[in-house]
Amino acid sequence: MKINLNIAFAGILVTSVGVLLFLDKLGVIFPSWLLTWPVLLVLVGVYKMIKHQLRHGAGVILTIIGLVFLAPQVYPNFSVVTFIWPIVLMLLGLSMLFRSQQTNHTWFNKKCAKYTYKKAKMNMYEN
Repeated sequence: MKINLNIAFAGILVTSVGVLLFLDKLGVIFPSWLLTWPVLLVLVGVYKMIKHQLRHGAGVILTIIGLVFLAPQVYPNFSVVTFIWPIVLMLLGLSMLFRSQQTNHTWFNKKCAKYTYKKAKMNMYEN
C-alpha cells in the first residue's frame, strides 16, 4: 500500500490543530504563539525540507521567515534588526550549499574532456 505523503502530512496537521484547540477549550495551558501563522510557516517549511531532502531552498526560506516572525512572540525582547547580518550570512551560506548540491557537473567534465582531447590531438601532430 502506497501512502501519499501530502495527504498524510495534511491529516497530521489538521489532527494536531484539532487536538490543540480541544486542549485549549479544556483549559490546558500552552503557549499562545503555538497556534499562530508563523508556526504554520515553520511547519510547512520543515515539511518541504523533508519532502525534497533539502534539495530545494523553498523549505528553508519558509522556515526562516516563520522563525523571524515567531521570535518576537516567543522572546519579547528579540529584535530582527540586531540579527540582520548574521541572518543574511546564514541565508547566503545555505543558498551556496543548496546550489552546490544541485549543480550539474557534467558540463564542466565535458569541457575538460574536450580540452584534454584537443590538447592530446595537437601533441600527436607535433610529434
